[in-house]
Amino acid sequence: MVLTAEYYSWFLLTSVAIGEVISDPKALDCGAPQGSVAGPLLFTLFSAQLQDIIASHCLQSVVYSDDTQICFVFRRKDRLSAVQKIETCVAGVRSWCQKNGLVLNDGKTELVYFLSKLTKTESKPEAKIGNSVIQPCQQS
Repeated sequence: MVLTAEYYSWFLLTSVAIGEVISDPKALDCGAPQGSVAGPLLFTLFSAQLQDIIASHCLQSVVYSDDTQICFVFRRKDRLSAVQKIETCVAGVRSWCQKNGLVLNDGKTELVYFLSKLTKTESKPEAKIGNSVIQPCQQS
């Protein structure tokens, strides 16, 4: 699909309708109007870089809408270095967010360990994400 200047300029304009009254069109500096047909596609294209950043740290990501999970498997003896790897990755994600006008919500960040029932109960290290210390979830 080729975007013509006419289509492109139309796409960057939005109006608000309340009842029968429609506002004058305003140019969008970024984003897409909420509820627009193109919004989900544009967000997917926009956030694809985020998955590349996570993969560059040799980690995997699971993405659903605007929720991203960073996952990887490690051995018990490597748990401290695993947490450091995640902290470094999240710092890269935070940098990308700041460059792109987004905010990473530390308060919604969770650290979950999935262990075998055969595994002895051992310490699960916390992670430092931004200025917050994230404690591991008690149940997973």
